[in-house]
Amino acid sequence: MSGLMGDGGPESSRRRDAASAVLIVEDNDLVREMCTIVLRESGREIRAVNSATDARDALDAADDIAIVVTDLTMPGEWTGPDLIRHLVATRPHIGIVVTTGMLDPDLSYAPTAELVHKPFSVEQLLGAVQRAGSADGDET
Repeated sequence: MSGLMGDGGPESSRRRDAASAVLIVEDNDLVREMCTIVLRESGREIRAVNSATDARDALDAADDIAIVVTDLTMPGEWTGPDLIRHLVATRPHIGIVVTTGMLDPDLSYAPTAELVHKPFSVEQLLGAVQRAGSADGDET
Protein backbone atom coordinates (compact mmCIF):
# COMPACT_ATOMS: atom_id res chain seq x y z
CA MET A 1 0.00 0.00 0.00
CA SER A 2 2.79 2.36 -0.75
CA GLY A 3 1.87 5.99 -1.16
CA LEU A 4 -1.03 5.97 1.30
CA MET A 5 -0.89 8.31 4.23
CA GLY A 6 0.18 6.35 7.25
CA ASP A 7 2.44 3.93 5.37
CA GLY A 8 5.24 4.77 7.77
CA GLY A 9 7.68 6.43 5.37
CA PRO A 10 9.22 9.90 5.82
CA GLU A 11 6.62 11.52 3.54
CA SER A 12 3.88 9.99 5.68
CA SER A 13 5.46 11.51 8.78
CA ARG A 14 5.56 14.96 7.17
CA ARG A 15 1.89 14.60 6.22
CA ARG A 16 0.95 13.74 9.80
CA ASP A 17 2.93 16.72 11.10
CA ALA A 18 1.16 19.05 8.64
CA ALA A 19 -2.28 17.54 9.24
CA SER A 20 -4.54 19.90 11.11
CA ALA A 21 -7.97 20.01 9.48
CA VAL A 22 -11.14 18.43 10.82
CA LEU A 23 -13.52 16.73 8.40
CA ILE A 24 -17.14 16.75 9.57
CA VAL A 25 -19.36 14.06 8.04
CA GLU A 26 -23.01 14.61 8.89
CA ASP A 27 -26.18 14.35 6.80
CA ASN A 28 -28.25 16.58 9.12
CA ASP A 29 -27.71 20.17 7.96
CA LEU A 30 -28.26 21.74 11.39
CA VAL A 31 -25.92 19.36 13.21
CA ARG A 32 -23.25 19.72 10.50
CA GLU A 33 -23.47 23.53 10.66
CA MET A 34 -23.33 23.57 14.48
CA CYS A 35 -20.25 21.33 14.48
CA THR A 36 -18.64 23.51 11.82
CA ILE A 37 -19.22 26.73 13.76
CA VAL A 38 -18.11 25.32 17.13
CA LEU A 39 -14.93 23.74 15.79
CA ARG A 40 -14.04 26.70 13.58
CA GLU A 41 -14.45 29.05 16.56
CA SER A 42 -12.07 26.80 18.50
CA GLY A 43 -9.42 27.60 15.91
CA ARG A 44 -9.60 24.52 13.74
CA GLU A 45 -9.67 24.39 9.95
CA ILE A 46 -12.91 22.70 8.93
CA ARG A 47 -14.13 20.74 5.94
CA ALA A 48 -17.73 19.53 6.02
CA VAL A 49 -19.61 17.04 3.84
CA ASN A 50 -23.01 15.40 4.07
CA SER A 51 -22.21 11.76 3.28
CA ALA A 52 -19.62 9.08 3.91
CA THR A 53 -19.09 8.81 0.15
CA ASP A 54 -18.26 12.53 -0.04
CA ALA A 55 -15.95 12.06 2.94
CA ARG A 56 -14.05 9.32 1.13
CA ASP A 57 -13.58 11.68 -1.84
CA ALA A 58 -12.50 14.54 0.45
CA LEU A 59 -9.94 12.31 2.14
CA ASP A 60 -8.57 11.20 -1.23
CA ALA A 61 -8.20 14.85 -2.29
CA ALA A 62 -6.47 16.15 0.87
CA ASP A 63 -3.52 15.25 3.01
CA ASP A 64 -4.09 17.69 5.87
CA ILE A 65 -7.03 16.02 7.62
CA ALA A 66 -6.11 15.07 11.18
CA ILE A 67 -9.54 14.26 12.62
CA VAL A 68 -12.82 12.98 11.20
CA VAL A 69 -16.06 13.66 13.07
CA THR A 70 -18.67 11.32 11.59
CA ASP A 71 -22.23 10.27 12.16
CA LEU A 72 -22.88 6.52 12.09
CA THR A 73 -26.22 6.51 10.30
CA MET A 74 -26.23 8.22 6.90
CA PRO A 75 -27.88 7.50 3.58
CA GLY A 76 -25.79 6.76 0.52
CA GLU A 77 -23.41 4.28 -1.00
CA TRP A 78 -21.23 4.24 2.12
CA THR A 79 -22.36 4.27 5.75
CA GLY A 80 -20.60 5.73 8.76
CA PRO A 81 -19.19 2.31 9.72
CA ASP A 82 -17.89 1.86 6.14
CA LEU A 83 -16.05 5.18 6.42
CA ILE A 84 -14.66 4.35 9.86
CA ARG A 85 -13.40 0.93 8.70
CA HIS A 86 -11.76 2.65 5.70
CA LEU A 87 -10.01 5.12 8.01
CA VAL A 88 -8.82 2.42 10.40
CA ALA A 89 -7.44 0.35 7.50
CA THR A 90 -5.86 3.10 5.38
CA ARG A 91 -5.27 6.11 7.62
CA PRO A 92 -4.78 4.87 11.19
CA HIS A 93 -3.14 8.16 12.24
CA ILE A 94 -6.39 10.11 11.73
CA GLY A 95 -8.38 10.66 14.91
CA ILE A 96 -12.02 9.57 14.77
CA VAL A 97 -14.98 11.05 16.62
CA VAL A 98 -18.25 9.15 16.19
CA THR A 99 -21.54 10.94 16.79
CA THR A 100 -24.72 8.93 17.09
CA GLY A 101 -28.14 8.75 18.61
CA MET A 102 -27.71 4.99 19.12
CA LEU A 103 -27.48 3.97 22.78
CA ASP A 104 -24.76 1.34 22.53
CA PRO A 105 -23.21 1.16 19.06
CA ASP A 106 -20.69 -1.58 18.30
CA LEU A 107 -17.42 0.22 17.59
CA SER A 108 -15.18 -2.79 18.19
CA TYR A 109 -13.67 -2.22 14.74
CA ALA A 110 -12.48 1.25 15.86
CA PRO A 111 -11.27 0.87 19.46
CA THR A 112 -9.60 4.29 19.61
CA ALA A 113 -12.60 6.23 18.29
CA GLU A 114 -14.17 8.80 20.59
CA LEU A 115 -17.94 8.33 21.00
CA VAL A 116 -20.31 11.27 21.45
CA HIS A 117 -24.02 10.59 21.95
CA LYS A 118 -26.59 12.86 20.33
CA PRO A 119 -27.78 15.28 21.45
CA PHE A 120 -24.38 16.48 22.61
CA SER A 121 -23.11 19.71 24.13
CA VAL A 122 -20.44 22.01 22.76
CA GLU A 123 -18.17 20.88 25.58
CA GLN A 124 -18.69 17.19 24.76
CA LEU A 125 -17.84 17.80 21.08
CA LEU A 126 -14.77 19.89 21.86
CA GLY A 127 -13.54 17.35 24.41
CA ALA A 128 -13.92 14.43 22.02
CA VAL A 129 -12.12 16.28 19.23
CA GLN A 130 -9.32 17.25 21.63
CA ARG A 131 -8.91 13.62 22.77
CA ALA A 132 -9.01 12.32 19.18
CA GLY A 133 -6.31 14.79 18.17
CA SER A 134 -4.19 14.01 21.22
CA ALA A 135 -4.17 10.31 20.42
CA ASP A 136 -1.65 11.01 17.65
CA GLY A 137 0.29 13.69 19.48
CA ASP A 138 -1.74 16.65 18.20
CA GLU A 139 -2.38 18.88 21.20
CA THR A 140 -4.23 21.67 19.40
